[in-house]
Amino acid sequence: MHSPLTSVGRSADLRLRGRGGPVRVRVRWPAGPGLGSPAPVVVVLADPDATAADDAFCDALCAGLGALVLHVFWDGSLERAADALDWAADHVAELDGDPHRILVAGRDQAAVAASALTRRADDHGWPPLVGLVRVTGTGECTFSDHAGARVIGAVDATRYPEQLIEVLRGSLASTRGERHDPDTCTG
Repeated sequence: MHSPLTSVGRSADLRLRGRGGPVRVRVRWPAGPGLGSPAPVVVVLADPDATAADDAFCDALCAGLGALVLHVFWDGSLERAADALDWAADHVAELDGDPHRILVAGRDQAAVAASALTRRADDHGWPPLVGLVRVTGTGECTFSDHAGARVIGAVDATRYPEQLIEVLRGSLASTRGERHDPDTCTG
């Protein structure tokens, strides 16, 4: 097992203004430079009752990628998830995040919403996304980007998802806002 690039430096809970009311988000910043400054951004949709697995997944993405992670406490509303993604695209630069290196991720039911968000972004031509990470209830993980979809395999979100981190590192290190094909990922 390989060690993370950095660690989680700090976190803060925010309430974003959404069309249907406030959207709860926990922001995690990496302790070190990771894949460069500004940091890549991962918008993670997760159940509003955050579990240890959700926190471990977000921590692993933050530490393993040196990424700014916006953990959206998703309430089932695609509109509110879109509000969080739109806010991220508009404001992550203020948080030392790179608006040209945004990934969307979802676990379990939120993986379906994450797929819908990437399709919405593609349909509207904004925000530009680097890719999509989906982790199903059975732990199978897929990553899709401009190069297509890749099944990464089973991911135990309570452990460091090394295989996922390696794939994302390569994609984020070489990509600056290239569009992915949302049709390579089924929701």
